[in-house]
Amino acid sequence: MPDSPPKNEKAVVSCGTTKGPVVLQFTRSWSPLGYDRVVELFERSYYDRSHFYRVVPHFLVQFGISYTLDQDLKQLARTEIKDDPQQDPPIPFDKGIISFAGTYVYIYICITSWRGLYGSLR
Repeated sequence: MPDSPPKNEKAVVSCGTTKGPVVLQFTRSWSPLGYDRVVELFERSYYDRSHFYRVVPHFLVQFGISYTLDQDLKQLARTEIKDDPQQDPPIPFDKGIISFAGTYVYIYICITSWRGLYGSLR
């Protein structure tokens, strides 16, 4: 039986943009199911050539539309994952927090703290 990954495992991804690199860090202990999915998608190049397609000023940016031709990878991306258990206390929507938007592959990055959402998660 393989060893389970360490809870404090982190993955760092550098994404090239026209304005320079954007460095993303994912923390497994915050969201093990989401972490495993996003790391696999990045490792398999699902997000290559993806772009920020949604910007909500003073709130978030979003990406995740893939241009891959790999049908198996597309199927993996369409496979729903369960929600991770909510942290106690919940992780606030602070500047720099990264999350899946829904249960699939779209990712958003908070560009400012947004306490209005924090209370609604309880």
